[in-house]
Amino acid sequence: LRGDEHFQEAGAEGAGYLEETVFADGWGDQLKDEQGRQIGYRMDQDDYIAALKTIALPTVTTGSAETDADPDCAKLFLSLLMALAYGLTIRVDLGVYVVALQRHLQKPKYIHIRRLNTIVRWAQKNPLGLVYRRFACQRILEAHTDAGFRREEDLDAIYQGRATRGTNVFRLGPKTGEIRQCHLIDFQVGTTKQVVRSTLTAEGHSIIGTTDNGLVLKVTMHEVVHGPASREQACAITEGNV
Repeated sequence: LRGDEHFQEAGAEGAGYLEETVFADGWGDQLKDEQGRQIGYRMDQDDYIAALKTIALPTVTTGSAETDADPDCAKLFLSLLMALAYGLTIRVDLGVYVVALQRHLQKPKYIHIRRLNTIVRWAQKNPLGLVYRRFACQRILEAHTDAGFRREEDLDAIYQGRATRGTNVFRLGPKTGEIRQCHLIDFQVGTTKQVVRSTLTAEGHSIIGTTDNGLVLKVTMHEVVHGPASREQACAITEGNV
């Protein structure tokens, strides 16, 4: 997703060490400095992703790419894709691929099964997590969004105007040189609700949707700091009067 700011997650080397198994679900490690003071958290789903099994039936490799998958492969495709979708809690980098494959849940082809296997293997070979370090919040939310348009034909040769959009929302911290500290607090990947006929229209809808989401998050973050807001206060917050 596009943006002008350069973001960097500081590594564990500069902060001290990790204290293992802080969260009951095993997804997080507590970050502490050399004096033992808590300075943040690192969250990952490495063990969960590593436990996923690719689809290894013989027909996956022997079947023609554009041939409809046999019932056994189709059933495993549904199971594995839904399991991978659960990993999007942390692995936001996989969102666009999962959403693209979910369109073929009802009738996958062998090419879709091979692509899913490739994504799972890549995720296992490239474990990633999210780091949330303590910083002085700048009270600024920054959203990055983009959309892609592709004209496709359905079975009746009717053109469809599908557009996929993605959004990342960050809470900004201090900036040192070209490096901005930030926290990822929300992300979305999905298709637009409106039929579009061009990339310009797709990106326009993406900006509108991201703005709507940002206003909701703005109110939410205000309530985290100041407590519940009334209807009038919420309206004032979204209009920039608070």
